[in-house]
Amino acid sequence: NWEQDAENFLKALPTKKLQVVLVLDMSSSLGFDVVSVKSYANSVVDNLISQNSDVEIGVVLFSKNIQQLQLTR
Repeated sequence: NWEQDAENFLKALPTKKLQVVLVLDMSSSLGFDVVSVKSYANSVVDNLISQNSDVEIGVVLFSKNIQQLQLTR
């Protein structure tokens, strides 16, 4: 089970422009915890978007191969 603590919560302060890249381990070594990683990443993205309308978010997934997704607005 994943344990959450106060250090792992992200709260963005208002800024004119924010660029963030999430690098996520999607390797098979995570097993079923991959679902938790995806869920937490979605929460971080939702939080960033709700606090800053001018945010660009990049996501890099890695396991055996690296997959890079385009920045979003």
